[in-house]
Amino acid sequence: MKPLPSRLLSKYQLRGMEILCLWFFGWALSIQAAKWTYLRMSDGLPLGSVSGLTLSPKNLVWVRHQDDDLVTEMDGYELFSHSIPADAADKVHQSRSGQLWVTQPDGLYLFHRSRWTAYPVHPIQEAYRQTILRLQSPVSLIPLQINHCLLLAGDRIWEFSVSMNGPQIVPWIDFSSAGFHQCRSMVETIGGEILITTQGGYLVFDGPAKDILEQTPQRVDLPDSLAHLVLSSPLRNPDGSWTFIGEAEGEPRYLLMYQKEAWHWIQAKDPIKPRHFWKDASGQGWAITYNGLYQIQIQNKDILPSDAVDAGLFFDVITDGAGGAWLGTSEGVICQSGTYWQRSPAQGKEDTVYDILQGTNDDYWYATDQALFHSDNHQSLSYPWPKDQETLFQAGNCLYTLNEHIIGVQLSGSILIFDIAKEVFSSLIYPPQPESVMRILGHHEKKGWMLSIQAPPNESAPVITFFDGQRWQPVADTWKSPTPSSDILWYTLVGEEHWVGWAQGAAYTTGQDWMIYEPEDGMGSETPQRLMELKNGKLWMAAGSHVYELDRNRWGKIYYAGDKINDMLETRDGGIWLATNNGVHPFINDGWLSHNTQEGLPSNTVYKLFEDRTGNILAATTRGLCRNVPESDLSPPLTTILTDTTASKEGIGKGSEIRFQGVDRWQQTSASRLLYSYRQDNNPWSAFSPTNRIVLGDLAAGNHRIEVRSMDRNGNQEMPRPPLSFVYTIPWKEDPRLMELIMGAMVIMVVLAGLAVNRHIRLKRSYAEVERLVRSRTEELEKANRELLQDQKMKALGTLASGIAHDFNSILSIIKGSVQLIESRSQKPEIIQKRIQRIHSVIDQGAGIVHSMLGYVRRGAKRIASADLNVVVGEAVKMAEASRSDVEVQIMKPPHPMEVPVDADLIKQILINLIHNASEAMQDKGIVTVRISQKNQYRGHFLWKSDISTPLACIEVEDQGIGIEEANLARVIEPFYTTKAFSARHGTGLGLSMVYEMAKEMDASLTVESTPGQGSSFRIFIALK
Repeated sequence: MKPLPSRLLSKYQLRGMEILCLWFFGWALSIQAAKWTYLRMSDGLPLGSVSGLTLSPKNLVWVRHQDDDLVTEMDGYELFSHSIPADAADKVHQSRSGQLWVTQPDGLYLFHRSRWTAYPVHPIQEAYRQTILRLQSPVSLIPLQINHCLLLAGDRIWEFSVSMNGPQIVPWIDFSSAGFHQCRSMVETIGGEILITTQGGYLVFDGPAKDILEQTPQRVDLPDSLAHLVLSSPLRNPDGSWTFIGEAEGEPRYLLMYQKEAWHWIQAKDPIKPRHFWKDASGQGWAITYNGLYQIQIQNKDILPSDAVDAGLFFDVITDGAGGAWLGTSEGVICQSGTYWQRSPAQGKEDTVYDILQGTNDDYWYATDQALFHSDNHQSLSYPWPKDQETLFQAGNCLYTLNEHIIGVQLSGSILIFDIAKEVFSSLIYPPQPESVMRILGHHEKKGWMLSIQAPPNESAPVITFFDGQRWQPVADTWKSPTPSSDILWYTLVGEEHWVGWAQGAAYTTGQDWMIYEPEDGMGSETPQRLMELKNGKLWMAAGSHVYELDRNRWGKIYYAGDKINDMLETRDGGIWLATNNGVHPFINDGWLSHNTQEGLPSNTVYKLFEDRTGNILAATTRGLCRNVPESDLSPPLTTILTDTTASKEGIGKGSEIRFQGVDRWQQTSASRLLYSYRQDNNPWSAFSPTNRIVLGDLAAGNHRIEVRSMDRNGNQEMPRPPLSFVYTIPWKEDPRLMELIMGAMVIMVVLAGLAVNRHIRLKRSYAEVERLVRSRTEELEKANRELLQDQKMKALGTLASGIAHDFNSILSIIKGSVQLIESRSQKPEIIQKRIQRIHSVIDQGAGIVHSMLGYVRRGAKRIASADLNVVVGEAVKMAEASRSDVEVQIMKPPHPMEVPVDADLIKQILINLIHNASEAMQDKGIVTVRISQKNQYRGHFLWKSDISTPLACIEVEDQGIGIEEANLARVIEPFYTTKAFSARHGTGLGLSMVYEMAKEMDASLTVESTPGQGSSFRIFIALK
C-alpha cells in the first residue's frame, strides 16, 4: 500500500549539527501549532463526562455521555441533545441517510422514524460475553444504505439488515480462515477506504463498504520484530499517515505510525499506557492515556507529558484526517484544530528570520542570526556565517539574488557574496574604495544591483552604481539623482520607470526628467519603505504604518496597519499581504484582515512575506518561519441578530441599537475576532469591521430589514442569513418628509386661498352682471312664452272651431241635400221618408258632437243600454264614410249579434274620431279596417285601463298610415299633440284626446299598437256583461 505523500515533514541534511540539535530541542518544547477549544457544560453540553466520540459522513460529531441516556450532536456551531437507551455502547454511528446505529450487549439499536428499535444479533452477543467493559463496544460498525450496516465481530465481517421480513444477519468475510486474527477495529475513511486492524498489521479495502465482498484487500504487515503486536485505534492524519496503538500481552504498549511505506514506532514505558495516538496539521504527535496528554516525537523516540490542556481523564479521540481532532474527557469535549499559520520542524528553533528569498526551483533561502538556510521539499541545508563577520541585518532587506549562482547578504556596512555552486562566502569589494561601506538599494533585471558606496575622500556624496556580478556602472552615467545620493534608501524598477525613495519622498524617471513626490503630494511625513505595482496597474506604497495609492499624481491613504509596515506581497491570485510589526494583514474579499499570534504566528513582528512556486505563503518573524495554511479552516461563521424580534419589533426606530453575534465553526476564530458587515434594506454592504452593533439613524416609515454577515480571520465569508424585518411608523411630528409635505401644503393653501379670494371677488362681480342679464332674458322669455301660449291657444281654438265647423258643415250639407231632394221629389213619399230619416240621423250626430265637446268641461248622465255592437259599429262607419269620401272602411264582425251594455252615441263618436284619425295618418287613400271580436286578455300599450273583467268585447281600428314611434305612444292622448306634423294631412291633436276622455266616460279600456312606417291599431275593450 502507498499512502498519500507528506505535506509537512522533510528529511534533513544538516550542517552545523551542534547548532541544529539545540534548535530542534528548543522547538520541540515550545512549538504550539495547534488550537485547543473546550466544550463543557458551561458551553451547552448537557453532561460533562464523555465516554465515546464518532465522526459521521455528514461531518457531525456525535458525543456519547457516560453513565446517562443522552447523546449530543455537534456541527461546530450548535449542540443538539437526544435520548438514547441507557445500555447503548460508547459509539453512535450515523449513516449518510441520517439513520443512527449503536451496539448494545444483546445486539443493535436502530434509530429510525423518531424512535429506537432493538434487534438481537448473536455475533454481538458473543463478543460482549468476552469483554468486561459493557459500555465500550467490542464490535466495530459501519452504516451502509438504509437499514443496512457492516459489523466486525469475532474476526468476521457480518452484514446486518432489516426488511419487511424482519432482521437478518449474514456472514461476509471470515478473516481467521485467511490467517488473520485479533481483528480489533474497522474504520471507514473520508475517501471510502475500509481499514481493518489485525495482529501483525492491517488490511485496506478500496471501498466503498458495500462492495468489499468483491474486493481483495491490500495487506500492510508490521516488521517481523513487531509481528506479534495487535493493532487498534487507527487514526488518519493530515499528512496521509496512519497511527495505531500496538498491544501484546505482558509488554508495554507501542505507538506506531505508517507513513510513506515505512513503519515508525515508540514503545511506551510503564506506567504510560497510551490509548490513542495521532498527529496534528503541523506534524506534531500526540497521545492520550486515561490520566493525561503527551507530546510524541516519534523520530526521536520521545514521549513527553504535555500541559497543553487540563481535562482530568481522557476517554476517546477521533480525527477527520485534515488536522481536526476531538478528545472525549471527563469534563467535556476538547477540539484540536490547526491554526492559520503553522510551523514545521524544517524551520528549526524559534530564531529570528530576517529575510527570505526565492531560489531557482521549488526552494528558498532565509537568513537568521546563526546561518543562511536553503530549504526545499526534500532537505534543509544551513550555512553558518563566517566567524569573524558581525551579523547585524537590516530586517526584510538583507537577501538579494544577482543570478542563479550568487546571493548577496546585506550586513551592517558590508555585503557578503555567497557562491551557491561553491557553497562559500566572500566579501564584495568596490575596487576604487576597498574599505568603503556599501549598501544594496535594489535590483535591476539587466544591470544587477544598485548600490550606495561610501563617499570617496574629499567628496560629500556617496557613489551610486550598478553591479552585475562583474562590472561596475555608475548611475551618474545614466541619470542624475533627484536628491543627494546619501539620502536614497531603496531602488525599484516598475516597468520602464526607475523609482527611488528617501526619508521624505519618492521619485521616478524614465531616463531624463524626474517626477518627484514629497509630503505635500499626499505622502505625509513617514518614510517610504516599499513600492509595488499591482496586477491591476495600481501603484501602492508602504510608508510608516500606512498604505498609499497613487491616483492622478497624488498619493492617498487607503489603509492604516497600526504599526510599521515592513513588506508588501501580491500573490499570484491577486491577494495582497502586508508584513508589519503588528502581524500579517491580508487583503481578502475586498476587506483587510489582521493575523497575529492568535492565528498561529510565532510572533507579531513579521519582517518578510514570501510566496513559493506552489502558492504557499511563508512569513519571516522574530521567532522563526511559519507557513499560511488556509485549508485549516474552510467553514464560514454563522451570525445571529440578538435583538428580541418578538418584543422589540414595534420599538425599533431611530436610535435603536441592533446587536449581533457570530460563531466560527469549532471556534477556529474566536467570537471577539470575527468581522461583521451589515446593510439596511437594499443599501450597499458596509465594510467588514469588528463592530458587532449598529445604531439606526433616520428611518423612513414602512417596512425595513437589517442583514448581517460575518467573516473569520481566514477570509471565510458567511452567506447572508435571514434578515431582521420590522415595520417603522414615524410620529408625524418627526417625519421630515411629512413636515415638508405639510409646509408645502400650507404654502399651496395660502396661494390657493389668495387665488380663491381674488377669483371670488371677480366672480361676485361677474355674477351680478350675469344675474342682471338673466333677469332681462327671463323677462323677455316669459313675455315670449305668454305670447306663444296665447298664440297656441288661439291656434287651438281656431283648429277646434274649424273642426267643429267642418263637422257641422258636413251635417248641414247632408240636411241641405236631403231638403233639396224632398223639394224636387215631393211626389215620392218613400224617398221623402228616407231623407227625413237621414236628416234625423245627422241631427243626432251633431248632437253627439256637441255632447262629446262637453266631455272637456263637464260630465253628463250616462245613457247605457244593451245594444248589438255589430249594428252600432255599422252605423258609425256609415256616418264616417258619409262625412269623408276619401276613406274606405272594411268591417270584420262576428256572424252572431254581440249584445253589450254601452252608450251607443259615445261608441259611434269614438269610432268616427278613430276612423278620421286613421284617414289623416295615411298619405294616400287607404283602407281602414274595423274588427269586432271577443277577447279574454288585453293587447297593446294601455292609454287608459278601466277596472273591468273578462270576457271582453274588442273594437279594433287599424290603418296603414305612418305609424307612431314607441317613445311617443303615451303622448297621443295629450290635447293638441299630433304625430302627423309632417304628414300631408296633419291633424289638430284633439281627436285622440277626445277618444281618451270618452273611453274614460264609458268605463272602457283603450290600447294602441304601432309600427313606424306600417300603421297603427287602436283597440277599445268593453265588458260583455
